[in-house]
Amino acid sequence: MVKPVTALLMMLALHGSAYAPLADAHPLHNSYAELSYAQETGKIAVSVRVFTDDFISHITSPAGTVGSKGGTPERRAAAYIGRNLSITDGRGTPIPLRWCGWKRAGEMTAICLEGVAPARPANLRIRNTILMDMFADQLNILRSTRGTSKKTVLFTHKENTKTL
Repeated sequence: MVKPVTALLMMLALHGSAYAPLADAHPLHNSYAELSYAQETGKIAVSVRVFTDDFISHITSPAGTVGSKGGTPERRAAAYIGRNLSITDGRGTPIPLRWCGWKRAGEMTAICLEGVAPARPANLRIRNTILMDMFADQLNILRSTRGTSKKTVLFTHKENTKTL
């Protein structure tokens, strides 16, 4: 029995350039974030990775710049991330995240955010809607680390807020 992936590769090889556009596109629309939280100090570090072409295209489009007052691409990116990624403590008090830069690495862009939870909450509530306003199939994955505890959660259009 031929596996589906093998069948797809054979079809691409047989049909050559007729399927070339598929090779250039990334069929998955997702972001990947890592969050570390040191409860004893309240320090939070977040790294978000997105596909550069999707992200830059969106933050320079009218839909992606809503709420931005122009400025540099980095300023627009920071404003967009601020609107689409938020953390609150167990009582719903927002924990401000400070932009600490971005860096392109191949087809991906890594975005850095930092914050401090003043009350040292036992739980954090994360809302992640990054690029959900651009792609109906957008999925956002977050891997959190708190001490030795690790947890991975998935954000979808229907479930864009999770408690860690």
